[in-house]
Amino acid sequence: DMAGVLIDTPSISGFEQAMARCLHSFLRGQGWEVVLQPVPPQRGLVDGEERFNVFAHRPGAPNPELIFNTHMDTVPPYFPAKLDRAAGILRGRGACDTKSLMAAQMLAAQALVAAGQTNVGLLFVVSEETDHTGMQVANALNLAPRWMVVGEPTEKKVIRAQKGILKVRVSCQGIAAHSGYPHLGHSATADLVHVLHELLREQWPSGPLGDTHLNIGTLTGGEAANVVAPSASADLLFRLVDDPQSTIDRVSSICSGFGASVELIAVNPPVPMEYVSDAITGYDFDTVAFNTDIPYFDFCKGEGPPGKAVLYGHGSITDAHTLREHIIVDDLRQLVSCYGELAGQLLRQ
Repeated sequence: DMAGVLIDTPSISGFEQAMARCLHSFLRGQGWEVVLQPVPPQRGLVDGEERFNVFAHRPGAPNPELIFNTHMDTVPPYFPAKLDRAAGILRGRGACDTKSLMAAQMLAAQALVAAGQTNVGLLFVVSEETDHTGMQVANALNLAPRWMVVGEPTEKKVIRAQKGILKVRVSCQGIAAHSGYPHLGHSATADLVHVLHELLREQWPSGPLGDTHLNIGTLTGGEAANVVAPSASADLLFRLVDDPQSTIDRVSSICSGFGASVELIAVNPPVPMEYVSDAITGYDFDTVAFNTDIPYFDFCKGEGPPGKAVLYGHGSITDAHTLREHIIVDDLRQLVSCYGELAGQLLRQ
């Protein structure tokens, strides 16, 4: 029921306000102290408004040793929850990425509290799907957990490493003209096509995490079919397997050859987490090609050793960002106990 309520609360990146209010109401009702942390409007949204991260802790324990974390936002388009009882499947935007996991984290945290463990907290952030500003703003809370259990659909595996990302906007400028007299103008869309062609032809780095992959996510440009386009741009995302700088340099070089500009939106290197093999028993391990908020949280606060992240969840990332997004209901029920068991292992160390 809780997962369905969260799925039915739209929270596309930049519009997470209703989700924050929903979480605040539920957690306060369960005896948690709840902080709504303001986050500026999503960059690039004309109608964007201030959003809120949600941080919850037990009374008297404002800086817990273990924090459950995931993101409130989803990619578009929104579609509501639909429970297929016969198949045992819950569908909807966020069913696996990551509203059902958020529900499981809250229930696991509540069960730990009922068992007498108050040194746990919950941190739910905005804009993970876009530019990670939610987690960056969350650093101002000055939290210093020893462990952060991050919820993403990892198919019941604890993750040893994740790929990095490079997100850029490539823009071309032209000169508008009547398309019957193209010599009087200069087409930005034509330039952009050439730039993207060269980027797709490039041999990007490979490594232990596999290949660097380039996705051309969105394209904008031009004013009409009969107007030589005065501007055009594309948002690109690279899944990185090594240090970002070599890819940044190569993208800049290719784009400059066509007079295109490059705006850096988000970047982080791959994230190694090999320590989980020694810290956790009873689970399978794997690596993932997707990115998370983990590299944007400052784990080096406090006087002790830096904190560490554990990336784990049920459901499959291959179903996320699609119209078939879903989670198996039995897997979701099992996830509550798995999160509790993982927390128990980590807190005993």
